[in-house]
Amino acid sequence: MIVYAETNFVFEQSFLRSEHFQCEELLEMAKTNIIDLVIPAYSLVELYETCIRRKKARVQVTQDLLKEIGELSRSEPYMNLKTQANAALLTLDSCNEEEQNRLNNVVSKLANQTRIISLTEDNVKAAIKFQADLGLSPQDAFVFSSVVSDLKSQAAGPKCFVTQNKKDFANPDVEVILNSHECKLFVKFEPVLRYVKHTLNRS
Repeated sequence: MIVYAETNFVFEQSFLRSEHFQCEELLEMAKTNIIDLVIPAYSLVELYETCIRRKKARVQVTQDLLKEIGELSRSEPYMNLKTQANAALLTLDSCNEEEQNRLNNVVSKLANQTRIISLTEDNVKAAIKFQADLGLSPQDAFVFSSVVSDLKSQAAGPKCFVTQNKKDFANPDVEVILNSHECKLFVKFEPVLRYVKHTLNRS
């Protein structure tokens, strides 16, 4: 059985979000060849771009906070504010390094245990068309074109695409395309895990 995932799958594990246990279980199933877990290469690129933006935003927050604390600590009632704020500033700084390490570890696992869809010339052309036809953002269109391209090369049988991006992907036109390739759409990881287990138990 083929399970297509995208950027959110990596986010859940890298940042230990609410459904990271379900993602880890799907990854373990891929490791033991119970399922074929597939991720577009573009999702990994998008992921690192997002992490860079998060890191820059935190650096800016830290700089702004230090400036404000410096001003406030000039007043007698707030002279100890720098000391009190150190713990929060150190936490912000350590978060960047910890998240980067977890991200690298997860991506390394994915490279070994999943199938990565290359971003081809045909996928790029299809992505441009999906932007116009389906109203997808450029990022989502690149992900979707990669998934659809791979679906076209697969044999008959149950497949699913899981994404937490309900706003853009959960629309009838997207589902029509996926359903034409026997691929169900899910917007959470817990139900897709149940679906995979139920489908495998029936076969």
